[in-house]
Amino acid sequence: EIIEVDIKYIYVHGQRRNAYLITMLDVFTRKALVWTLNWDMKTNRVIELLNQLLDQCLIPLNIDPKQVRLKIRTDNGSQFVARMFRDHLGEIGIENEYIQPATPQQNGHIEAFHSTLTKLVCNKYELESLAKTRQILERFFHVYNNKRIMKAILYKSPNDFYREWKNGNIETRKINGKTKHFFRERVPENQASPCSETLYRHNKLNKQQNQNLTLSRN
Repeated sequence: EIIEVDIKYIYVHGQRRNAYLITMLDVFTRKALVWTLNWDMKTNRVIELLNQLLDQCLIPLNIDPKQVRLKIRTDNGSQFVARMFRDHLGEIGIENEYIQPATPQQNGHIEAFHSTLTKLVCNKYELESLAKTRQILERFFHVYNNKRIMKAILYKSPNDFYREWKNGNIETRKINGKTKHFFRERVPENQASPCSETLYRHNKLNKQQNQNLTLSRN
């Protein structure tokens, strides 16, 4: 079970300076779990976000990091190699996995997520203030987790994919070294043959839905 973490610069035009966005993303569901935006990004900010991950995501689901061998995958930034950060991970039972230097592809899921955020937020908005930027990001994260359709998770949004998996409708297997997701085939009640698994092809889905992410202003 891996959570990828990365820090991204967000330029706030009204203040003429960069803010720091840090996001923690679940590799399995592709859900952006927690994030924070501040003018600085010191080690204590990362630790605060770790505690937020525990309080908002792990504890409510009765997930014990030690039981599932939860890993945090990061680069070698100063915040992540700091003794205080590594000690805190040890206390809460989360392992730390570092990518190799100059290989952002090893953290590819969070890199892709931040690339999408750049296209749909940073390149389309003149951000006036830190507070306004946080409001826009709040909408983005909500839409991404609830409406963003992704091929890698069976043309579901992250939250919909998690619900399907939790309800036992999804099977995950390793095929040629790659993780593949399958919908379990539903067998009619009057049919005696055992349940089999197959990959549903969603060719009838509107492909436009997979390409566009609309930020709701409601």
